[in-house]
Amino acid sequence: MDLVADGQGLFAQDGPVELWGEWVARGATGDAWEALDRAHDYVCCEDLEGAIEILDEALLESPAEPSLLRARGTILAELNFLRAAELELERASGSDPTCPFTWWALGYVRHALGLTNGAAQALRVALELGARDRELLLLLAEVERRNGDDDLAARYGREAASE
Repeated sequence: MDLVADGQGLFAQDGPVELWGEWVARGATGDAWEALDRAHDYVCCEDLEGAIEILDEALLESPAEPSLLRARGTILAELNFLRAAELELERASGSDPTCPFTWWALGYVRHALGLTNGAAQALRVALELGARDRELLLLLAEVERRNGDDDLAARYGREAASE
């Protein structure tokens, strides 16, 4: 099942504008912040390709900047370029392994690609880093169910119900 193509992308719950600051721009400063701010304008106008162009330019100057990589990976997922999104989010998680939103997005993309073991690993890291959300827990329950661990799936489902 392709979660991005059927309208349930990373931005589906709140929309790209609402999630931008929390998911994408965490920790950005200086030139990265300026590029993210410009890319955000494109996202607000639903011009995701334009946002990618801004981020590509900024990444030429700061190729390991996690906020830029996270933004690019998230937008690529929205554009349904899931393999490219996975690569960018892996790079972002390597540059800043402490950001739960990067791991959450990586788990989401891996789930959409059918990579349930990798999805479960990334989503568990997001939980360990403090991400606690009903949607995350429901996704983790689904991934664990697909991995054949019904007990763990039920546990995450119960946790989601209590959120």
